[in-house]
Amino acid sequence: MEYDEFITIIQQRIDLPAEQDAEVVVMEVVNALAHALPSEECAMLAEALPGPIGMRLAASDAGFDPLIDEHLFIGYLMTEHQTTGYWDRTAGGDDVLASAAAEEIERRARAVLGLVAETIPAETLQAVCDALPAILGEWFRGEGQAVA
Repeated sequence: MEYDEFITIIQQRIDLPAEQDAEVVVMEVVNALAHALPSEECAMLAEALPGPIGMRLAASDAGFDPLIDEHLFIGYLMTEHQTTGYWDRTAGGDDVLASAAAEEIERRARAVLGLVAETIPAETLQAVCDALPAILGEWFRGEGQAVA
């Protein structure tokens, strides 16, 4: 699959207003994946991804975190996601909108991972899913319940 087609499909699947928004979401997920995959599987996946997506993953200086789980994965995405206007729990208030943001981020991540799974070779998908925490492997396959 070509890069432009990948971005267009993501834009449609998660109902984003512009291709630029879809590009940002895809790159956020790729950056989080760089933390979740050992170097061998990361390189394998980067090679299978379309153009700039694979290059971004290959060029990432993020270190593999062997303790990553779905919550830390979402946490990496939350640090990159635009959350201006969301209430801040550090001020002592209840962060009602952060939960909604996490649900939306998970929905977007699942869409990107699902499309990645559709576009890469089966042996690459298997190696990547085997290297990830089980629930993230489920997200690639479109399985499991929402955790956010």
